[in-house]
Amino acid sequence: MSDPILEVRALLKSYATVTAVDGVSFAVNEGICFGLLGPNGAGKTTTIEIMEGILSASSGEVRYRGEPLGRRSREDSGILFQKTALQDFLTVRQSLTLFSESLCARPFRRRAHQAVRARETTESRHPQALGRAATAAAVGDRTGE
Repeated sequence: MSDPILEVRALLKSYATVTAVDGVSFAVNEGICFGLLGPNGAGKTTTIEIMEGILSASSGEVRYRGEPLGRRSREDSGILFQKTALQDFLTVRQSLTLFSESLCARPFRRRAHQAVRARETTESRHPQALGRAATAAAVGDRTGE
């Protein structure tokens, strides 16, 4: 059996009067579809946010491919928020900048900036082309550009 791609060991997250995550441990092997199940307030979201690097643990550790969380884990993972109201308050440029600077690897930052430029270039001349140009710039052709 190979080493786990993700390992959580004795994870603890405490706030002043609440322990949100209390000693959670598990390992996930590569290629496995894994989920956290439990009632509201069980600490699932907090655990995921620690694994994503959004929150810090009070104690315990999360390891990705045998290493502590860091650049490699950020570059290899993607995040889909359960709820966000950012789109109600941020422009497209602000949203792309926020997420590309804080969560993305360098090639994706470049594509996010290309998407903004494509939007600015096409929206006044060809509004119907906006979706295609922005999507193509953001997604790229997967060749490593």
